[in-house]
Amino acid sequence: KLQAGMVSEYENCRNADILASQKAKVEELMKVEMVKGDLWYILSLNWWAKWEVFVDLVSKSGIVDETSEEYPGKVDNSDILCDGKLKENLLLENDITLVPKDVWKLFVDFYGCVHTETSLFERRAIQAPKSAEIEIYPPHYSFYLNSPNSNPTLLTEGTYCKFQTIRELKLLVAQHLKMAPGLTLHLLIHNEQNEFEELEDEDATIEEANLEREKVIYVQLEPKNGIRSEIYVDNSRAKSIDSVKSRPELQMVSLHGSNPPLVPGVCGLNNLGNTCFMNSALQCMSNVPALTSYFLSGKWKSELTYVIHSGLRKNRHCLCGSH
Repeated sequence: KLQAGMVSEYENCRNADILASQKAKVEELMKVEMVKGDLWYILSLNWWAKWEVFVDLVSKSGIVDETSEEYPGKVDNSDILCDGKLKENLLLENDITLVPKDVWKLFVDFYGCVHTETSLFERRAIQAPKSAEIEIYPPHYSFYLNSPNSNPTLLTEGTYCKFQTIRELKLLVAQHLKMAPGLTLHLLIHNEQNEFEELEDEDATIEEANLEREKVIYVQLEPKNGIRSEIYVDNSRAKSIDSVKSRPELQMVSLHGSNPPLVPGVCGLNNLGNTCFMNSALQCMSNVPALTSYFLSGKWKSELTYVIHSGLRKNRHCLCGSH
């Protein structure tokens, strides 16, 4: 029968062998070539350094002491987080290191992990001009459609790659919207003067366009056939957009477009006050060519319904109608 001390020594030897094997496996996996699309993880350099010190001590002494200060404990990235996000300006091999998916899984399976949600630390390798690389802070954009009558509408958002071009961003947004044929899509950003500026160079990458890492991008959809639609963007907030020639103060955008045979009306009037019903009636009469012509021609006079109500006379009814 083994003495307690002998059992402890046996367990130490066994665990020391396991950790030696673990160290060798990690060293081998860390030599793997980074390939586009492969999954890597951001790991706190503090935890990584603790792990290295611990396995080195075990390999020299053959003793595993999980109560020692050198024991790394569960995988812990808390020191590189702030309010649930990665801290700003983290430096590779100064604050963090990158490990392939297999190394991350090995660590989590063996030591555990203090984080229940680890997608924050996941990164897909992207293809740089010379080789694959990892973006610690990949660009994240929200695409909004603007309307003067309502709050901006979120169309889509996502994480992208600094090597993607403006053309690729347009294509991704168009695919998300299932954009109808005959529409042209424009992307706009707020510049330093708080005015809209169009991203015109479609061949420029996100990096070359100097887009901020997190940005709101506005979407303008313009019908190629020139037919106007019901969704408009106030040009005072989008000064770089070419205006509609007949109404330079407003610029229109559309999600669905209109049929070419239709004759477009003009943009709506400003609110005339608290008489919204009168505003609506005036807009109908002034903005629809057929109605405008009908009232200007005087044809409406011959089509008035002369209904004599109690207390009203025919000439008074006609007088009211003429106004």
